[in-house]
Amino acid sequence: AQDPGPPPMPEELEEEEAARVLFEGTEEEQASARKIQAVQRGRQARSEIRKKREAAEQERAAVRIQAVQRGRQARRQLAGSGSREPPATANDNDNDNEQSAAALKIQSVQRGRKARKEVAQKKMAKQEEHAAVKIQSVQRGRAARKEVAEMKQAVVA
Repeated sequence: AQDPGPPPMPEELEEEEAARVLFEGTEEEQASARKIQAVQRGRQARSEIRKKREAAEQERAAVRIQAVQRGRQARRQLAGSGSREPPATANDNDNDNEQSAAALKIQSVQRGRKARKEVAQKKMAKQEEHAAVKIQSVQRGRAARKEVAEMKQAVVA
């Protein structure tokens, strides 16, 4: 018998044939190998996705940081370039305090109106309930008197 020589190198074969040359085993062993490879490919794919997501998150964070920084820089330039508005003075602070006090008073008045309206609605609902009870009571009294009158008529007849 002639020696066929060493098996061909895997680089010379196609991928599938190379896999068969490198791993020849029972069907169960091959199924196990395929399962292990599938699990590994899944891990690798999840790792790549995680890396892409992290990169995208870092990109969003960088964009946000840049936007904040550009805003700060623009505000500094506006403040330093002699903006159209005069710088804040003590008088402005007094105006701010007056505006805050006025806003507080308006809110207080509005809350009072709302509370009085709710009380009036509850009072009206209570009056309506009382009226309904009274009507029902009167009606039950009439029905009872009518029933008694009919019973008297039945006894007399």
